[in-house]
Order: sequence, then C-alpha cells, then structure tokens
Amino acid sequence: MEKDYALAFECFSEAAEKGDIDAANNVGYSYEYAIGVDQDYKKAFKWYSTAAQMGEMHAQCNLAALYRNGLGTEQNYELAIELYRKSAEQGHDVAQYQLGTMYQNGLGTGKDYGKAMEWYMKAAEQGDSRAQNSIGYLYQYGKGVTQSYRDAAEWYRTAAENGSTLAAYNLGRLYDKGEGVPQSDAEAFRWYMKAAEEGDPDAQTNVGYMYINGKGVEQSDEKAMEWYMKAAEQGLAAAQFNVGVMYEQGTVVLQSYEKAVEWYMKAAEQGDPDAQNSLGSAFFSGLGVDQDFGKAMEWYMKAAVKGNPSSQFNIGLMFLDGSGFPKSDEKAFMWFLKAAQNGLKGAQNNVGYMYENGQGVGQDYNQAFEWFSRAAEQDHALAQHHLGYLYEKGRGVGKSLDKALEWYRKAAENGSEGADEDVRRLQSLINR
Repeated sequence: MEKDYALAFECFSEAAEKGDIDAANNVGYSYEYAIGVDQDYKKAFKWYSTAAQMGEMHAQCNLAALYRNGLGTEQNYELAIELYRKSAEQGHDVAQYQLGTMYQNGLGTGKDYGKAMEWYMKAAEQGDSRAQNSIGYLYQYGKGVTQSYRDAAEWYRTAAENGSTLAAYNLGRLYDKGEGVPQSDAEAFRWYMKAAEEGDPDAQTNVGYMYINGKGVEQSDEKAMEWYMKAAEQGLAAAQFNVGVMYEQGTVVLQSYEKAVEWYMKAAEQGDPDAQNSLGSAFFSGLGVDQDFGKAMEWYMKAAVKGNPSSQFNIGLMFLDGSGFPKSDEKAFMWFLKAAQNGLKGAQNNVGYMYENGQGVGQDYNQAFEWFSRAAEQDHALAQHHLGYLYEKGRGVGKSLDKALEWYRKAAENGSEGADEDVRRLQSLINR
C-alpha cells in the first residue's frame, strides 16, 4: 500500500510540475500528511500556494489552515481569514465553516457572531455537521442570535444525525437538563452513549455517571467504572477523579488507597479542584501516601483558591485543630466563612457556632441565627439543633417555643444527639 501512495505522489508531482493545479494541491496535501512522502510543511506550503494563487479553492482552504496554525510558515490569522474567504466564496463548505470559527473566536478580525452564523449557515446547508453543531452552540448561548434552547436542540440533532460526536454530546446535555426538549434521562443517556461509543471522553464520563446513579439506564457500578476508565485513559481529569473515588471506596474494584491517590494525582496535576481536595485529604490522613500536613495544606490550597468549598472547609479544620500549623481560630473562621458563602452546609454550621460563641470572631447572635438557618435549610442536623436553641432562648431572633420545638424535631429526625431529649423537655414545658 505504501508503494501505491509513493507512486501516486510521483504522478501528482509530475502533473503539478506541468501546471496542473489539482495535482499541485494534492502534492501539498501529500507533504502535509506524509502520504507517500516524508512530512514537510514547508513544501506543503509551497505547493498549496502555487495552486491557491491559481484560484484552486481546496488549496486556498488548506493554505489558510497552515497560516492559521503556523505550519511551514509564520502564523498569520489575517492571511488565513483572507484565504478562507476566497475559498468560501467559491462554495467550499470546510472553508465556510472555518471562516465562521475565525469570526466566532476573533482570529484575524474582531469577534462577530453574526458573521460567524452567516458562514456556518452556508456550510450547514451543504451538510457540514461541524457547522450545524456550531449553529446549535450559538443558539444555546445566544451568541449573535436570540437565545433559543429549542433551536439549539434542533441543530444539535441535525448535526448528530449527520455524524457529529460533539453534537450528540451537546444534545444529551440538553435532554439531561430539560432545555429546549422535555427532560429525559433515557434520551440523555442515549445521546451520551452515541458520543461515548465514538470516543468522546466527556460523554464517556457522563455515561459512567448515569450508570452509577441509575439515571436513564439500569444501575451498574461495573459499567460506570468501565466508562470512567475509558475517559480517564484519554486524560480527562474529571474521569480520572471518578476512577480515584471508585478505588478509594472499593466500588467494583479491590479497595486501594494507593491507586486512588495515583488517579487523584493525575487529575490534580491537570488542575481538577475535586481531585486536589481528595489528594489533600489523602496526605492529611496518610491513606495511600505518607501523612504530610504540609502537602495536605498545599493541595487543599490549590483547590481552595479556585473556590472549592470542601477544601476551604478542610483548611479551616486544620487551623481550628492546629494540624501541622499553629492553631488559629481567626484563620479557621475566615476559611469556614469562604466555604459557607459557597454553600457548604457544614461550614455554614461552623460559622454559626463561632458567631454564637465569639470564637475567632466577635459574638453576634444575629449572624449565628442567619448561618444556622442556611445550614438547617439544607438539613444539617446540628445546625437545626442550634437553631432550635436560639428560638428557645430568643437569641438573634424573637423567642418562640413553637419554632424551637419544630427545629428540635427536625434535628432529632436527622439524628442530632440530644435533640430527642430537647423535644421531650420543651414539649413538657409547652404543655404545662
């Protein structure tokens, strides 16, 4: 087969030397993709240029790509967009699509979603699935058009049915969220699976998630691990984190903290905040690695500065307990507050407690009531218990034994130690 490619290259070369512009483009293509000849971007650039100057639209598009990517020549977005336009105006669908991407991303020109849509539409009308997917994206996010999930879904469906893996994934997301289409776990799973089977790592991860949670498909930890691993081996950080969780919990695999740490590290080094937090916890506890509070803090901090509430909470605990660092209620409060503001109910409870007791911050019953309330609404049993106490004593809120009893009961139902006793005590008091 290689000899056939080499022979074809010789034939193209001979014709190109005689002025055949189609052959000149083919010679350039052979050099670019090492077909029958060693790869040489400079020679590809030379032959594409020869054909492009003679108006050959395929060569114009190919030459534009070399300028865009700086292959065989210096990168030049302005020349790339000029060549894409020449090719696109001759009706070349790939050039039309690529010209749309240049306008969408502001390469060689100012960002112009309207023009991006114009060129995507021309390519889409010729059946280009990438352009159809891009039109769906513009409708989904209201870029250059009136935002419309319904139109986005229609274009994603068209593109997916034309073979676009990314469009199948995007359509799955819309079904997952019920945006532009009726919410359907089964349909979401179907489209995710279509993209996953074609190798899309994000779709593979979502298929794994749906298997592990039994959404749209029969629950299967084994299938979840299979799909997580496919995506993880492609380097997707979110999937690598999930594989780490499976090893840490011993779900369908032999529990191994060492392997969990291995996968957490892969994801953490890519900047995944959940993996960074889990890696911090591994170093804190000494599970799978030697215990090292310094490294625990290092990884917690990497995630915390990205807004990861669990890491912010864990840093607060380290300062509260003085684990590897000088104990500081003030620093603990600061980090608990960050996590609380990001919605973590355990942190909200701790902030409430510290306001209630003046620990690391000035005592403030009003603030204590506010933070206990936030955590209690998320069914945090201890916060519900504290909230009942504040109502009973009238601290930070008007005194109400009925409200106190209501929250004590909720705390008891959620397992807060001593809440049952407070329910009986307060009920007896009210009944007197």
